[in-house]
Amino acid sequence: MYDSALVIATKGLNKADMASAYHNLGQIFRFKGDYARALDYYNKANVVAHEASDSTQIMWNYHDIGWMRISMKNYPEAIAHLEQGLALANAIQHTYATADITMHIGEAYWFMGKFDSSLFLSNKAYELFKPKRSDENMIHCLNQLGWVYESNVSMEGG
Repeated sequence: MYDSALVIATKGLNKADMASAYHNLGQIFRFKGDYARALDYYNKANVVAHEASDSTQIMWNYHDIGWMRISMKNYPEAIAHLEQGLALANAIQHTYATADITMHIGEAYWFMGKFDSSLFLSNKAYELFKPKRSDENMIHCLNQLGWVYESNVSMEGG
């Protein structure tokens, strides 16, 4: 379906729809574990989204590239992409995306053993999700906070 959407968007030269189709194809390959193909589609989505000046699509591309890099255990690169997405989320005042991206940056820091940064960002994301009543994401933040506390206890020998 996304291939068909891409064909139609390309024929009509609709850059925003092309970026969306590329992004969705990237999602499919990321969830299948084919990170090379996912990254290729995300990069295509980013090029076209920049041509369309679609800040929201660019933001989600950076978010998903960052999330994919977490899956690949490339945490510094994940954080770099997520921070690019976070800057855009803040610029367009997209509170949900700000919270979600903040949560993932906190997750990357946890994997890196930077528990203070993870603690700060996970708490910040939780507070941003609360007014949205985003239960699933609040639960994820609370789980991340649990990971941080458990890791700190383990590091302290307790």
